[in-house]
Amino acid sequence: MKTGILLNLLCITALMFAAACVPLPTPAHTPTPGPTNSVTPTQSANQVSIEHAQIIYYDVTGSTASELRASMNELRPKDPYDNNQPVDAYTDWHISWNWPGYGTDDCDLSAASVTYSIKVVMPRWKAPADASADLIAKWETYIQNLTFHEKGHVDNVVNNHLSVKTAIQGATCSTAEAEAQKALDTLRKFDSNYDSETNHGETQGAVFP
Repeated sequence: MKTGILLNLLCITALMFAAACVPLPTPAHTPTPGPTNSVTPTQSANQVSIEHAQIIYYDVTGSTASELRASMNELRPKDPYDNNQPVDAYTDWHISWNWPGYGTDDCDLSAASVTYSIKVVMPRWKAPADASADLIAKWETYIQNLTFHEKGHVDNVVNNHLSVKTAIQGATCSTAEAEAQKALDTLRKFDSNYDSETNHGETQGAVFP
């Protein structure tokens, strides 16, 4: 759930995963299982949608729960911020910032800009003809809950990325970079705590089978 930093005289980019994640200064709500409109699956493909995020799939196969689990275990991503622990889904986010005169003593922090991009890696299963209705229903419930968990990571970035801009504009030309990094660290800490508190979504029902 949770990369590198490119520096030049015009721009700095900080990268961060989040996935599959200590409260912020303004406490961030830890999602609990909620409405299933966080995900819109179909029986055949389980296409999902999370606002502000690009969904990237890894396709799993099987006609039984154990076969699906084995396929996921083989193909699922790893969380680089948690000792490369395998996770069923992973949220990778990137925050970039820039301001006129970056790297000089004559900068304009009031014109600083901060942007983000988010990708969520999710499993996808096309149910074979011999898959039972019970298995399909179990999978769809799992995908709904897994998506709800990943949405918590996405929402943290969307709702709090401007804390980086606030940190930059409250600094000086010589300290703005360090203050931006501190704000970024706070977002990272949320992801880590969120995953610890939910066991990567298990307490929210993201368990299969």
